[in-house]
Amino acid sequence: MAFFTSGFFGDGSSGLGQSEKASEITTADATETAALSIAIPTGSVMAIEVMVLGVDSTGAKYLSAHLGALCSASAVLLPVQQIDWHNSPAEGAWAADITVTGGNVVVNVTGAVATSVKWTARANYTTVSAS
Repeated sequence: MAFFTSGFFGDGSSGLGQSEKASEITTADATETAALSIAIPTGSVMAIEVMVLGVDSTGAKYLSAHLGALCSASAVLLPVQQIDWHNSPAEGAWAADITVTGGNVVVNVTGAVATSVKWTARANYTTVSAS
């Protein structure tokens, strides 16, 4: 018997066409880095909602982003929406975004030069196939 984890089975699915995926990474510079990648089957569309949180090693600088998008296996179909965005005032260059690359929805994060930033990204998404 499977138990639910925040409304989802242990494999990340709800059994209702919805899924969840999360990851954690650390960046050390201002290079855009993939924090999370989710495959989209050909002929499908995905509605995705992502929460991203980044904090530097001192805990004083941060970014919290809540993003949403509608994607196919080849493109972001509707522009990425910033549902909510908060960051420490000195960290205006930090960023989070959703792109589509090689049939995958990718959540990218960007930190700061010579700064260690720990990131978590959690996506809730629904995929529907045309067939």
